[in-house]
Amino acid sequence: MSFAQTGQMDKMKTFIQNFTKNSASRVSSTTNLLQWIEGSFDVAAIPRGAIDELCDLAAVAEGKNQIAVCDLFRLLVLKDIQAEYILTQHWSLINNTIIGQLSAQNFSDSEAKVV
Repeated sequence: MSFAQTGQMDKMKTFIQNFTKNSASRVSSTTNLLQWIEGSFDVAAIPRGAIDELCDLAAVAEGKNQIAVCDLFRLLVLKDIQAEYILTQHWSLINNTIIGQLSAQNFSDSEAKVV
């Protein structure tokens, strides 16, 4: 991973961590997700419990938070094990929230891009 990629991942980690902490009261749990974020933040090693909690957060995310969560999901589905779990267990979220957000995203607007 290049220095620029490491910087982007650090930025994403901080953004997702802040959103998770600020939104903890809006979902049933953030324990597994915060442990993963504060630990390795390795997209290849995210536990299923953290994925489940991230899905719950995605359902309540808005604006830049939703963009950041979508971007993290984009990285997670690059790994076969996570992609299979996300697509089989959380398809309605993917279809309704993430695809909807990405379809509405104006990628030429630099202000709309978080990560």
